[in-house]
Amino acid sequence: MQKFQAFKLLFLCATLLASGTCAVAGGTVTGIPASAADNPRELWGAAMEEFYGSYDRKAKCWRGKSRDSEAVKLCMRPHKMQTVEQGGSTIYYLVFGGYAPGADGGHDNCHACSGRIGMVMLETGENGKMRLVARDSLGVAAGGWGDPPPEEAFELRRAGPADADIPNHVWVMETGYTGQGYTYISKVIYGAVGDRIEELADVPSGFDDQGNCDNGRNMMTEAPCSDFSAEISFRDMPGKPYSDAILTYSGSDKGKQINTTYNLPFDGQTMRYSVPDDLPGSE
Repeated sequence: MQKFQAFKLLFLCATLLASGTCAVAGGTVTGIPASAADNPRELWGAAMEEFYGSYDRKAKCWRGKSRDSEAVKLCMRPHKMQTVEQGGSTIYYLVFGGYAPGADGGHDNCHACSGRIGMVMLETGENGKMRLVARDSLGVAAGGWGDPPPEEAFELRRAGPADADIPNHVWVMETGYTGQGYTYISKVIYGAVGDRIEELADVPSGFDDQGNCDNGRNMMTEAPCSDFSAEISFRDMPGKPYSDAILTYSGSDKGKQINTTYNLPFDGQTMRYSVPDDLPGSE
């Protein structure tokens, strides 16, 4: 495990040095007992207290604040946990979900109200404690109607070779909204950049105007109706923090059948995926 941690730090710092974003601090030791790793309920409880604070029995959530300049007050709960064996270590990928209480302390659930998510990566550390590999601000705005995207919207994907000695899994979160008969879907990719979990891409991945169509025509524009979506995959590319992504679109766009593949190269300078400007639904 120590070898894994040291190799990971050297690799990430060497990769990120050119962009000036190497901020790995060696992995922060948390107050979470390593023994909690064997009990998901215990691990969730310890992680919630570690990153958000005490449990509020009335609100049925853990109260805390986001770790950014806004320091938004939060009401958060366990959302999704997955584990990956890599580099001789077990990495725990945790997603927290909740909301930012309104002015009255309640749960705002308007159409335009976002929920909140937090993401952390943990591994078994030394002295009987778990180590923090990376985290985000713990209060990222996401979702709608005051709630985060559902658990099934978070998919953990390997974005690199299976035998890599560093964590190369990313979250692909699907989100979107419907308004006036139009539905827009996006896939947002999150991954570790040093000791921070960052947004690596926000990709338009689906669209339909079926709620505004009649006899195959959009009632507002009179253009043929559209209904398409995209699947995402990742290449195996050694030597990069994350492999390039591949988007494959299928369906119909204004009456034209589409079955198109786009390459999203990972940029080692910006530490983001380069998203083409001409993706279906991006106009």
